[in-house]
Amino acid sequence: FRCFAIVLTSTLLSHDLRLNRVRLYNSSYEYITQKSQSKFRIAWLAISLIKSKKLLKQLLLTPGNKEQIFAYEKFDFTRNQTIYNKNLFEKNTWVRNAGPTTSSEPSYLEVFEKFHQDLNVEVDAKTDFLKISYTHVSPFFAKKLLEEIIYLTNDLARSGDLSKAEAALTFLEKELISSRIQSKKEVISNLIETQMKI
Repeated sequence: FRCFAIVLTSTLLSHDLRLNRVRLYNSSYEYITQKSQSKFRIAWLAISLIKSKKLLKQLLLTPGNKEQIFAYEKFDFTRNQTIYNKNLFEKNTWVRNAGPTTSSEPSYLEVFEKFHQDLNVEVDAKTDFLKISYTHVSPFFAKKLLEEIIYLTNDLARSGDLSKAEAALTFLEKELISSRIQSKKEVISNLIETQMKI
């Protein structure tokens, strides 16, 4: 199964790729987000975040994601569960034969490589859409992972905006303290008030 998301890049200051709706269409899920502003910059920011090691580290904090990403073999539709490769993962335990450079549990870099084999992210320059797809034997896990990817991308982008806003506030507060001209103080106070709203 190939679960995919179509994301309209957002131009909000927060680079928010908020989910507007989810609909099932032939075992594929579409996620469409709000329209936005500096299209390419935000699209490429989103792509770099989605493909980043930082995002994968966050995904791996969710219990079950590591084995679903790395050790899946097939999906049992009658029991509605993923069947894992018995040479890798069995009975909630990593059983892979450890080698001189590997342990039974796959390293973060091994999972990163496998994750990127199953993940595809594209930008359509004509429509400003990001197409995010993830291939997995379980359509349910693919949908869940795409939702997590979108949520974490939003969260990482927002935290980047917050650190920029904090740096701007720090600078403006220093300027306010050092300024002796009343009109300049008023302008800086207004700028600080504007930054606080972001």
